[in-house]
Amino acid sequence: MSAPGIRWRAAPGLRLCRWPGEESCACFHAPSGDLHLLEAAAGRLLAWLLEDGPQPAASLARRLEADFAAEPGLDVAAWTEACLQRLARLHLVHRLPG
Repeated sequence: MSAPGIRWRAAPGLRLCRWPGEESCACFHAPSGDLHLLEAAAGRLLAWLLEDGPQPAASLARRLEADFAAEPGLDVAAWTEACLQRLARLHLVHRLPG
């Protein structure tokens, strides 16, 4: 898990595109010209970071739990952290020290 006080922010130059009836979304990173197709929950994380600004992983996990019906036994906090790490490797989010 991220250390307490660590917040995540969306990278500059991101644009999300959603389609009616689709849960997944596309994310365009203008600085690199890369286009990424994201599953619904990852897209939701990015949307929240774009709309609401930097947030800790724990806050994002609580929001996901409230918005999605998680599989029984799924550790939403661990999934959120892993998703943020994957998005960071794609340069779509960045960690901000607390």
